[in-house]
Amino acid sequence: MPHEAIPASAEAEWISDGGDVKEAVLWFGARVRPGAVRATLLPGPRVLHGRGLPDPEVRSVGRYLYEPDGAVIRAHLVAEVAEEVGGGLVDETIAYVTADGLRPTAYASAYEITDQLPFGVKKLKALLREREVGILTVKKRGRPSSRRNCAGR
Repeated sequence: MPHEAIPASAEAEWISDGGDVKEAVLWFGARVRPGAVRATLLPGPRVLHGRGLPDPEVRSVGRYLYEPDGAVIRAHLVAEVAEEVGGGLVDETIAYVTADGLRPTAYASAYEITDQLPFGVKKLKALLREREVGILTVKKRGRPSSRRNCAGR
């Protein structure tokens, strides 16, 4: 649901279950905060309310990468997660947060960064073989804006 389509008199809530965004709900009536947004994560529930924070600053990659829950991203509450973990964005167009310290949060998964390598399949395969990595999960979300105009396959 695009934020522009939300009536000014409604409160919007995005709900995820086990990390998968399931639905968006618009609330109307006397008990709502018009224009407010929130993300609800199940099981729990854990609820993150928007506080109208400005977009976090883009910063260099720290020791940890945080991947916000899909409901947090859809509710545009990445700034609230960045503030909670003391971090900033990896890129202004991608919802990954980075920080120097590990701070527990219910609203994002944290990954420790052990290496930063230029992208190259051969180098990555060699490193994984050297470290005897058996199963690998690759996280990606778009491409950073600084590389958008690069030619590639």
